[in-house]
Amino acid sequence: LVRSDPFRLDAMRRLGVPESRILRAGPEPMLFRQVLVPQRRLNLKYVGARLNDMYDRLTATLRRDRGPLRHAGRLVYLDRRTAPSNTGANRFIINGPEVTEALAGRGAVSVYLEDYNLVEKSEVLSGADTVITAIGANLVNVALSDNVRRVILIATPLWGHFVHYWTSVLKMRHPHIDIVVFDDCEVEDNGLS
Repeated sequence: LVRSDPFRLDAMRRLGVPESRILRAGPEPMLFRQVLVPQRRLNLKYVGARLNDMYDRLTATLRRDRGPLRHAGRLVYLDRRTAPSNTGANRFIINGPEVTEALAGRGAVSVYLEDYNLVEKSEVLSGADTVITAIGANLVNVALSDNVRRVILIATPLWGHFVHYWTSVLKMRHPHIDIVVFDDCEVEDNGLS
């Protein structure tokens, strides 16, 4: 069961899921007899091997299909737009423009991953020296990339379980990675996220 966006559909195809087995969630309600829902607070030691295998298979297809790395050795900031159709409309950095400007002054290249398909995201992130991002969906793309040296997560202290989950996943995918959590920040909750 996936949302009908190109990123998720491409990932399912790359993992070999037949088109007939992909259920697309839309605005219409769906009725199921039984649903298993993965928990973010899951025990990664229990599901880690299967999760890592899925990431390995998906990363291998991206590695095979991608072109030259776009920002190798660079500081990459995964910025967010606040358009209503984007997750950034629900969760965003209050002083986002100032953060973007400050990071640009330090040589960071700002990237909006929603502008790229799955293969291009791998080209953008693989080989980056440091990736800075607010905690969230962008981290799936970091987990699918190769040779990222450091990740700086921007997260409110209230999101401790997300920080734990993504730190565990990123360490599983990239054992050498240096993860820095910047949680000395305030987040305005608009009630939507």
